[in-house]
Amino acid sequence: MTEEGFLNEAESGSDSESGQVPTNQSKDHKRGSDDDASIQEARKRKLKQIEQIAPSKHGKFVKAYKGHSLRAGIDANCLDCQGFDLVQVRNCTVLNCPLWPYRPYQNKR
Repeated sequence: MTEEGFLNEAESGSDSESGQVPTNQSKDHKRGSDDDASIQEARKRKLKQIEQIAPSKHGKFVKAYKGHSLRAGIDANCLDCQGFDLVQVRNCTVLNCPLWPYRPYQNKR
């Protein structure tokens, strides 16, 4: 994909070829089309919400939904959990979360 294609895709929140939000499903994974459609619709709604609440984080979620970056997935999950507040993510007190040691925006030690 060209850089321009990726930027257009990130801005629109959908796959430029199919018009769908990217998924991280493997081709051999069998799911019903109803499940796929509901996942696509939920992700599309989430991306619209993020675009309004935290536009600077929109690309992070697009990357996470594509499934190409584990780091983007962790970052997106933590941001969503903490209301898109970087300070809240850094100072997260949910110590029993399995992602807590890997949360983004920590001070370097």
